[in-house]
Amino acid sequence: MQKVVSIRQHIYLMKMIASLCLLILLTTTSLLAQDSPVFSTLEHDGHTRTYTLHTPANLEGDKKRPLVIVLHAASSSGKAMQAITGFDAEADANGFFVAYPDSQEVIWDDYRSTGLKDIEPVDDVGFLQALITELADEYPIDPAQVHLVGIANGGSFALRAACEASATFASFTIVSAQMWDYQAEHCPEVGVVKPMLFVHGIADTLYAVEGKYFPDTPQHITSLNETIDFWRDRYGCAMPQDVTSETILFEYGDCRGGGLSLYSVPKAGGAWYRGENDLVNPGGPDYTRLISAFIRRDNWRKEIKLSTISGYQRTYTLYVPPNYTGETSVPLVMLLHGRSGTGAGMAQISQMNAIAERDNFIVVYPDGLQNQWNYGRDWPFYSQADDINDDDFFATLLLSLAQNLNLDATKRYVSSFSNGGFMTQRLACTMPDTFAAFASVGATGPYGLTQGCANINDPIPMMFIHGTADPSVPWLGTPLQVEGHTVYTTAPMDNTLAFWANHNGCAVDVDNETLPKANETEPTETLVLTFQGCPTDAPLILYAVKEGGHRWHGTDTNLDDAGLGQSSQDFKASEVIWAFFQQFSLETDN
Repeated sequence: MQKVVSIRQHIYLMKMIASLCLLILLTTTSLLAQDSPVFSTLEHDGHTRTYTLHTPANLEGDKKRPLVIVLHAASSSGKAMQAITGFDAEADANGFFVAYPDSQEVIWDDYRSTGLKDIEPVDDVGFLQALITELADEYPIDPAQVHLVGIANGGSFALRAACEASATFASFTIVSAQMWDYQAEHCPEVGVVKPMLFVHGIADTLYAVEGKYFPDTPQHITSLNETIDFWRDRYGCAMPQDVTSETILFEYGDCRGGGLSLYSVPKAGGAWYRGENDLVNPGGPDYTRLISAFIRRDNWRKEIKLSTISGYQRTYTLYVPPNYTGETSVPLVMLLHGRSGTGAGMAQISQMNAIAERDNFIVVYPDGLQNQWNYGRDWPFYSQADDINDDDFFATLLLSLAQNLNLDATKRYVSSFSNGGFMTQRLACTMPDTFAAFASVGATGPYGLTQGCANINDPIPMMFIHGTADPSVPWLGTPLQVEGHTVYTTAPMDNTLAFWANHNGCAVDVDNETLPKANETEPTETLVLTFQGCPTDAPLILYAVKEGGHRWHGTDTNLDDAGLGQSSQDFKASEVIWAFFQQFSLETDN
């Protein structure tokens, strides 16, 4: 017999079902928030600012939780710090939130805009304060337990925040950073003293312990001692006692209302070390565990251990775009700097990060030892140290990145500038099954390329971009007389193209296209030469910039040295390189 339900009962049942559905939806949303980091935006000071928030697992009850804000280095990103540090796991284990904000441009404004006219001031301190307010309104976050952590430029900006807004934060951790000379001038004298920990590698080459001066700029990095003395004076701390040559933890006592400590890590560089989980720099401490214990005041000194760091310490700048979710695999572009350059500098020159954000791929900018690449390793003529094995560094770096990021192993590419271009051509021969395509800017063939690539038969996609008036790597090569014979330390571009055309099995004929001039008054003109007869999956292309210099063409952030020649604006090097790369993938995962 069918049961009769009254209208009132029907409405009641419908309300119950709706409530149940809402409860399920809210529960599901809560679980998703715990399992999936939230990427969001915040409008502040006329800018749309971005950040990623990780909510700790098993969030129950009304208890207010701490918030840790982690700041990236120059040219990097919040999601890169999320991958590098592994703070999410610490947050889950210890019940705190982690926010990974993004700088507005390539750097955090650590007062740098006060001394450089070409940098617009950015209210980064106000942004972090607005972020804290927004998150505390939406999540069970204790505004009195907000901890600020930063590395390199993120660390120097954290020092500005300690100057201006110390009352906002419960502690400061400064990793691989020191004060710039302009910061002391602008740092207010009055402030609330909060616990501050410096973590610094003795072998850091950027923030060197003795400080660092830069040519053609009035700004310099103060020494580690000067930085510590500034804050020791600000905090009213006494000098540490019983210091010996073996001391690695310096604790400055009797501080006014807070504490000041320095963990000086022997043999460490400027990397974020991950202890036993670190493939690139094994044997070091685990910075994430140390800092997690420090901000929780949980016997953090037990994490101060004698490390077993050995060998060369390798560093890199990583950019993970805001729209990366990890749900699907994405391509990776590795971009190598020129001699005397850095990975962070290459990011600024190339402006590849903006393209990665638009098209959702990851970029890594490795740092060469002594700011150069050992492309001639095991090749004749070169006197570079053969124990510097950049091939192994790149292979290990790729494995390390794959641990924490969902990378498409069939879509890895390498591009470069100048000295890095020589290294790229080496990699085309030593790692042809690792990268799907190669592009070189401002480099012809290095001496030894013929011998070094003698046993490599498979054709590879190769692009060159080069200026005919390049004063650093001449179009006509760099001749050298050896025992009455002329050899080239850098080959003429014609010889370079002949080598790769022969390697790929291309014909001698080329198609050429003249690009429209962006400005008729510019002396440069660009020809695009495409070799005929190449395999469809291994073309050879040259962007020849007539009257062009030693430049990364097409960007408004370029090398400052006027002696390097003209920069063409007829095309954007990063755009044409990425368009070239997208055509190719490896046949199988490697």
